[in-house]
Amino acid sequence: MNSSPMPRAKRARRSIAALGILLVLAGAAFALNHIRSNRTQDIEKTESGSLSSRDSNSTRLIPATAAVTPQVKNQIGSIVQAGVNGVSYTANFDRGWFDIELSGLPALPSARFLGYQPAAITQFSGPVQAGQLFTQTRTLSALQGETGDALKRRFVANLKSSTSDNFILQILDPDGSSVCAISGSTTQVATCDFEITLPEASATTLPSSYAIRILDPNLSSPSNQFQLESYVLSKTEIKTVFTGPGKVSANEVFRVRTTHNMRLTPPNVYLATFLRIYSAQGTFVKEIPVRFRWDGSEYSAMPLLGLPDPVTGALTNPYSNSFAQRSIHNRVIIDIPVNATSVTFKARRLTAEGSPTPSGAPRDVDLYVRPYDGDPATSVIPAASIAGAPYQATTVNSSATNSESITVSGANLTPGRWYVIPVSKSGELMDMNATVQFNSFSAPPDFQSGHYYNPSRSGHGAFLDFAGDQWVMVWYTYLQDGTPIWYYAAGPAPTSDVGNAIWQPTMYRVVWDGSQSFAYAVGFATVTLLGDNSFQFSYILNGEAGSEKMVRLGGPGCAQYDGGDLDATGHWYSPSKSGFGYSAQFEPGTEVHISYIYDGKGQPRWLYGQKSYNPSVNLLNMLQLSGFCPLCAATPTTNTVVGTMTRTLGPLAAPDDLPGLTNISVNATFAPPLSGTWNENLPVGMLSARKNCK
Repeated sequence: MNSSPMPRAKRARRSIAALGILLVLAGAAFALNHIRSNRTQDIEKTESGSLSSRDSNSTRLIPATAAVTPQVKNQIGSIVQAGVNGVSYTANFDRGWFDIELSGLPALPSARFLGYQPAAITQFSGPVQAGQLFTQTRTLSALQGETGDALKRRFVANLKSSTSDNFILQILDPDGSSVCAISGSTTQVATCDFEITLPEASATTLPSSYAIRILDPNLSSPSNQFQLESYVLSKTEIKTVFTGPGKVSANEVFRVRTTHNMRLTPPNVYLATFLRIYSAQGTFVKEIPVRFRWDGSEYSAMPLLGLPDPVTGALTNPYSNSFAQRSIHNRVIIDIPVNATSVTFKARRLTAEGSPTPSGAPRDVDLYVRPYDGDPATSVIPAASIAGAPYQATTVNSSATNSESITVSGANLTPGRWYVIPVSKSGELMDMNATVQFNSFSAPPDFQSGHYYNPSRSGHGAFLDFAGDQWVMVWYTYLQDGTPIWYYAAGPAPTSDVGNAIWQPTMYRVVWDGSQSFAYAVGFATVTLLGDNSFQFSYILNGEAGSEKMVRLGGPGCAQYDGGDLDATGHWYSPSKSGFGYSAQFEPGTEVHISYIYDGKGQPRWLYGQKSYNPSVNLLNMLQLSGFCPLCAATPTTNTVVGTMTRTLGPLAAPDDLPGLTNISVNATFAPPLSGTWNENLPVGMLSARKNCK
C-alpha cells in the first residue's frame, strides 16, 4: 500500500485476514462467525502549551463572545452545527472529539481541512473607567529552532461591551506603533486580526511585548463593562486537529471531526483555532473560528508515550506525560514488554516556571502502581483503584517538586498493561507528572509479523508487517455508526533503548479525491511485544485512548503454487496508482483478502473476501461489514455482498520475481448507509517482505 503517508518503506512480512466466517488455517479452525464490533510536533502536543508558559490571566475566562455561536456541552462524539460565526464547545473529558456539521459550501473536489495549533485564550472581564485607558500586555517569544515561516503568528483580539455605545480597541507593537485600531459598540464586537513575525530565539533575543488597549471615551457613566479576549496562533497549518471527507459536492451536508487535547490545560480555559477549508491543495475556500474547553468533570485515559526522535524516529526512554490541575489521575497506563527485567515508576508535582508555590500550598504527591487484571473483552481503560495496590510510595515530602518512585524487577514485573497513579496527598488540585523508566531488558522475543486480533473482541484486527528497517500496520475497524474504516501506520522498527520490543508509530486516516490520497494524523498506536505471537495494542485515536491484547491468527505454512510454496501473504499495492491497497492471506486450503479502498465521499473503507484456495479460481465475492467501534462493546457483525474481486497469480510477481499476485481487480457498489462505487483493475506488487512460510 503506497500513498502520501504510506512510503513503500522497503517490504514487509506476512498478514492474514479473517473476519467473521469460519476460517480454516493450516488445518486448524478459527471460528470468527460472529465478528463483533460495536477519543504535533507530536499529536499529544498540538493543542496546548506547556504548563510553565500559561498566561496568569488565562484562567479568568468568560462565556463565548458574540463572535461565536452558543457553547455546547456534551459527551465525546457530540455533533455541533457550525453557525455563521463559528463553534464553541465545552467537553466533559479533557481529551476526545466532536463533529462539526457543515453545509452550504461550494464543491470541494479535493477537500482539505486544516487548522492552526490551538492556543489558550487570555481574557479580561470587568469595568473600565470612562475616559481612562486600560492596557493588557501580551509577551511573545519564538520557540527554539523556529525559522522562516515558522516564526509567523496570527494575533487575534476581540472586545465587546454590554453598556458602552462607543469604544476603541487598539494594539501597539513592541515599538509602540499602532498595528490595529477599531471601534465597537453594544451591538458590534471590535476585532483585531493581523499577522506578526517574531524574531528568532537566541540567548540575546528579548520577548516581544504587544499592548492591548481599551479606550472608552463615553463620559455619560462612570464606567462600563468590557469583555476582552486575545490569542496568538502559529501560522503553520497542521493536519492533526480536523479530519473530513476526501471530496464534497456543492451544498452537501457533511461533518468534520475535531480532536481536542486539554490534558495540560486547566478546566474552563478555552483553546482557540480556525478550521480552514480548501477545495484543493492551495485553494482556500473558508475558515471557521473554533474554540473548546473542558469543564474538569472527567479525565481521559492516558497511555504514557515515548517521544520520537525528530531525525531517527526512535523513541526516547523514559515515557512521560504531565497533567494540569488534578488531585488524582487513575487512568494512566504503560505497557510492559515481555523482556523488560526492571522498570522504575515515578510521580512528581510540577511547579510552573516563574510561579512561586504559595505558603501552605499542597506539595505532596503519592504514587500507586498496579498491573491490570480486568476483563480482556473490553478495550476501554477503566479507572484503577489505589486500594490494595501492590506497590505504593506515600512518604511525606513538602519540597516544591515532590516526587515518589517505585522500582519493580524480575518475576514481579509481569508483561502487559500497568497503571501508574499519581495522587495529591491532600486531595487538592495540582499539576503533576507520571513517568516510567525502563532500566534493563533481556533478549527480545522472536516476534512474527502477520494478522493480529483479540479473540474476546473478534471482528477487528491489525495487519502488522516488516519492511526492512520499518514496520507497517493497517488497523481495520469501525466508526461509531458501525461502518468500516481503516487506519495506516508506519515507522522505524523498535530500537535497543526500548529492548527492541516497543513500537510507537503515528496513525493516519487517509482520504481520496478520486485520483490521489491525503493523510491526516489522527493518533498514535503503541505495539508492545508480549511474546513471539502476541502484543499489547494501545492507542490514542482522535483523543480517545484504548488498549487490548492481540494474538496472531494463522501461520505457519504456505499454500502451494506451480509445484512450490506460495509465500505471498502480506500487503500488496498498485505501483501505477498509489493510495489504496490490499492484504492477502494464503494458507493451505484457504485464502482471504481485504481491500483498503474508499467510498463515494473519499472516506477510507475496507471490504472482505474469502474462498477455498484454488490457484486457478480467481473470482471471489467481497463483503461490506458493519461492526463495533474501537471503544464500543463487542457485538455480532453483519455483512452484505457488495461486489467482487478478481485476483491473478503468476510465477513472477513484482518486485522480486517470485510467485505471487500480479493483478487485482475490485468492482463494488457500497451498501447504505455508505454510497459510491469502486472500480480498479491494475497490476500489483508486494509492499511487504516475504515471510518464508513462517
